[in-house]
Amino acid sequence: MAHISDVGCFVTLADSLVIIDPNKLSQFISNDLAFRGGGEVISMPLQLLHPIKPGLWSVYAIIAESTEAHYKVSNVEQLVCVSTSEMEWNFSSVDVLNALDWTHYTPPEGVIFPYKSEIDTTSGQVGIFCLESIRNAEKDENFNNTSWLQQMEMATCNKVQVGLSDLPNSPIGCVFSPICGHKVELKVVNFHHSNEIWAFKLSKS
Repeated sequence: MAHISDVGCFVTLADSLVIIDPNKLSQFISNDLAFRGGGEVISMPLQLLHPIKPGLWSVYAIIAESTEAHYKVSNVEQLVCVSTSEMEWNFSSVDVLNALDWTHYTPPEGVIFPYKSEIDTTSGQVGIFCLESIRNAEKDENFNNTSWLQQMEMATCNKVQVGLSDLPNSPIGCVFSPICGHKVELKVVNFHHSNEIWAFKLSKS
């Protein structure tokens, strides 16, 4: 039996999201600056979701419940994000989300610097952040990466293991804590008339 938990929402500032281990964000920032300045870039594991529909996105956790040794066990199986312009939160359910036209994601080419098209979960966390908000944090003297990482760890210390990244002067998005080292599968929903993404999900596989 699975049920849905409404985690909240975040706003994308442009048409790209970065899926990355939050602990590697400082390396990503260095790479991004080097790439835009014509410098040397080190390939690193991440996924770039592009193009995504800008605006408000809802965040949901799909929780599966089972019984083990007479105890009820809850496991977060999926993180699902949906553009609110295409589906209002009050119409969302496990059945509705599962019935969407999900397809495996094919990364774009030549959007940002070269990278390994994979999702790294070695730290136990995966973050989904608006690319433009990362670049804004790059330029903000008040952005403290160490303090932000501590806040992200605290954000996922809850039953749904999902939290929002919505601190001032910081990357905008959400964080998910699958089992450390667990493989995560990425699927998306596109508009039929274009390749713009309006929903995506991360699933433990």
